[in-house]
Amino acid sequence: MDSEKDTVGDVLAAHIARTSLQDIPETAIRAAKQVMLDTIAVAWAATDLPGSKPLHDLAVREGGARDATLFAYGERVPAGAAALVNGTYAAALDYDCLHEASVMHCDAVILPAALAMAERESVTGEEFLCAVTLGNDLACRLGLSHRENPAGWFASSVYGCIAAAAVCAKLLKLDARGIRNAMGIAFSNAAGTRQPIAERSFTKRMQTAFAAQTGVQAALLAQAGINGPAAFLEGEAGVWKLYGKGDVNAVLDGLGKTYANAEISLKKYPSCAGNHCAIEGASRIVHGNGLKPADIKHARLTVTPFIEKITGQPFAPGDDPQVDAQFNLYYSVASVLLRGHLKIEDIQPPAVFDPAVRPMIERIEMVVDRSLNTKLSPVTVEIATNDGRVFREHIRHLPGTPETPLSAQEVEEKFDACTSLGVDPLEADRARRLVDRVLAIEGVPDMRQFFAGIARQAA
Repeated sequence: MDSEKDTVGDVLAAHIARTSLQDIPETAIRAAKQVMLDTIAVAWAATDLPGSKPLHDLAVREGGARDATLFAYGERVPAGAAALVNGTYAAALDYDCLHEASVMHCDAVILPAALAMAERESVTGEEFLCAVTLGNDLACRLGLSHRENPAGWFASSVYGCIAAAAVCAKLLKLDARGIRNAMGIAFSNAAGTRQPIAERSFTKRMQTAFAAQTGVQAALLAQAGINGPAAFLEGEAGVWKLYGKGDVNAVLDGLGKTYANAEISLKKYPSCAGNHCAIEGASRIVHGNGLKPADIKHARLTVTPFIEKITGQPFAPGDDPQVDAQFNLYYSVASVLLRGHLKIEDIQPPAVFDPAVRPMIERIEMVVDRSLNTKLSPVTVEIATNDGRVFREHIRHLPGTPETPLSAQEVEEKFDACTSLGVDPLEADRARRLVDRVLAIEGVPDMRQFFAGIARQAA
C-alpha cells in the first residue's frame, strides 16, 4: 500500500480509477469477451423458466427510467432493476461461469451490473470492456481472500456486490475516492447466504442478482455524494471480521499485472459445479464403452467432503425440481447413465420426474474421501456392468477450467443451444450479430445501442 494510512479499499479504488483498456493484457481482454458471450447466452436460455416472467413483469410494472435492457424481452427499466432481473437469469440454470479457485460466480454479478450501468450512461464499448474486465478480476481476487466461512455466507454475493460497485462507479467516471465510497456503501448492504442452496429454493438464483443490484445502487449513491466506510475489508467490523478470515495478499499481489479473470471456467453442464467431475467421468465411461441403461449394475462415486456437503444429499425433488436436480450429485449422474447426457432439458420437471430416475439412483453409491481437502475435484467414477465388466475414470480437474478447457466446438455448441431457447430464441442472423458485437465491442460507440437488432424490443 502507498502509505500506512491507505486502506485496502484505497489501493483497489486507485487501481480501478487509473486503469484503461490499454493497460490490460490481451489474454484478460479475450477472456472477458468469451465470458460475456457465455453469460448472455445462459441468461437468454433462462428467460422462460418458471419464475422468470413474473420477475420481468414486476420490473416492467414498477417502471421508471428507461435505463437498461432486459435480456431477450427487450424492454428498458431502471438500471438497478435490470441488474436484478438479468442477474437472476444469468444464474438460473447454474450454467454460468465459475472461477474454480475462489468458487466465485463472478460474471453473473459483474456483467448484469456493468451492462446496466453502461447502457444508462451511454459509455463506449471500450470503457465498458475495461470496467467489466477489472470487475471480474476484482471479484475473483476478493473471493480468493476468503479463507474461512464458518457462518454459511455465499461469497459470490458478499464480495460480488463490492466488485460490482467498483465497476459501476468507474462507468460513472467517479474518481478513486468515489469508487472507494461505492465499495464501502455496497459492503454496508452486503449479504448472501447458502441457505437457499440448502433448501433448494428459487432465491438461490437471486443471490448474485441481489449483489448486482446492490452494486448499481451503491455507485449511484456514491455519485450523489454519499460516503461509505473505507476499511470495509480489514476494519474492526469489516468483511474479514464479520464474514470470515481474509488474506490481503490474495487481493493485492500482482494487482494490475496478472488478471484472475483469465482463469474463469466456462461450465460444461447446467448444474452445480460440485457435480461436474462426476458427470464427466460417467459420460466418458458411458460413451467410451457404448453402455446402455440396462447394462449398468452399480456405480460408485468417490468425492471430496465439499462435494458431499453441497450436492451429496439424497434426491428428493420438491417445490422447485429444477434447483433440486441442479444441486444433486445422484440425479446428475443418473441422467448420464439413463440418457447419456445432462443438458438443459434434463433439469426440467418432465425429466426430473421421469419414473426411470429413481431405480437408476438406487444403483449409485457415494463414497467420501475424508483425506481430500480440495473442493470440486478430484472425483473417481467406477461403473460395474451386469456382465462383469468394471470401468473407472479419475477426473482430476473440473471440465472447462484452464487445465481442461472446453474446445472451440463445445463453446460454440453451448452458445448456440442456449441462445436458441428462452422467450425470444435467436435465429442464426441475430446470434451471429451478438457474437460479432461482443468480439468487436471496443468499437461500439454507445453501449445504449448494444442490444439493437438483437433483443426484440431494443431500440
